[in-house]
Amino acid sequence: MSAGSKKVVLIAICGNAALTVLKFTVAVPTHSAAMMNEAIHSLMDTLNQLFLLMGLKSGSRPADRRYAFGHG
Repeated sequence: MSAGSKKVVLIAICGNAALTVLKFTVAVPTHSAAMMNEAIHSLMDTLNQLFLLMGLKSGSRPADRRYAFGHG
């Protein structure tokens, strides 16, 4: 795994997590359906990036008997 890729994904996770919290903070007291939709969308973006990080970690494992060319 490229160290640059991991760094970018971690920054994106932090940014989207902060946006998610802010959007939920605004959506709940205002009862805004549009803002709640945006908050949920940001939450899904954050989860998507967490899955991407898991894939990067899994794909960076070295070769073994079953995967002669590595897991990537």
